[in-house]
Amino acid sequence: MSNDSAAAADRICPSWFTAPTGVPHLPTLGAFHPGENVSCLLRDVFSAAESGAVLPYDKDARWFTSKRERIVPGVLTAEDAAAGVVIPTVTDRRRLTLYCYGEPAEESISELAQTLGARYAAQSTHVVRLHPAVRERPGRGTRFWLHDFTAPLPAEPAPVPGVYVLSECFGPLVLSFIDFAEQMREHGWGFLREQMRERDLGPILVRIHEGRVVGASGPLEIRPDSAGRARLLPQYLGVLPDQRGQGFGRELRRAVVAWARRNGAQYELRQTEIDGVSDQISAEQGARCLGVQHRQVLVSGSTGGTACESV
Repeated sequence: MSNDSAAAADRICPSWFTAPTGVPHLPTLGAFHPGENVSCLLRDVFSAAESGAVLPYDKDARWFTSKRERIVPGVLTAEDAAAGVVIPTVTDRRRLTLYCYGEPAEESISELAQTLGARYAAQSTHVVRLHPAVRERPGRGTRFWLHDFTAPLPAEPAPVPGVYVLSECFGPLVLSFIDFAEQMREHGWGFLREQMRERDLGPILVRIHEGRVVGASGPLEIRPDSAGRARLLPQYLGVLPDQRGQGFGRELRRAVVAWARRNGAQYELRQTEIDGVSDQISAEQGARCLGVQHRQVLVSGSTGGTACESV
């Protein structure tokens, strides 16, 4: 790590990323376990920004060897440490994102967006505001959940009827999964099918109904975080549009949690759309909310100003 990166990481107060004032989330890395060492994570993330390397405990390490999103070198807005901090990133497709923790001044955010947008000829500029669960704001956004698998259960989870491991299915069911993945291509399953052809992946669970695959979740994989805890990595979860509302998504989630417990996972971090079905399922399964994020897309106006669109 260069001296500049180390100094930038050390300038940031760890409390912006810990409860109760902050959210355990870092740019390019995403959400992390509240028990991880924030100062070490900050140094790792800023160091990786120099090379573009994927940290070994990054959830994206199973897919990529380099990051498409990097922290902007030498730029950090933290003039008023009591108010908040802004950490900017840029992608190889020239998408600029300003991650705002706490309540940084809107003037600083606007000025930084314009300055960096011009410097990097940004195709789009996003402002992401992160708030702890105790200060959740109304409106659309994303919620971060921690699902702890270490608490003892009164009994071993029973198998979920109708849910099977794809690798144990044959013939028409495999073809049915291919059809499912094609129908769900725009929801990440097209990417996953490509990965399945190129490498070995963890198990994929499928929900069979009336002789065909109507839902699936996977791949299931456990990797250590920076502190050595066994983390269940995020999975794709999908149900065919014409089969929704019958509880298939909840059944798949129950099967995922049972698999995680059987295979020694200690926890899982989930990211869900606020008030969406997955959001409701996380609450029902006893997950703990770590915080929320709200994203605004700044669209360049004809007069050089900006217009905001919340997403």
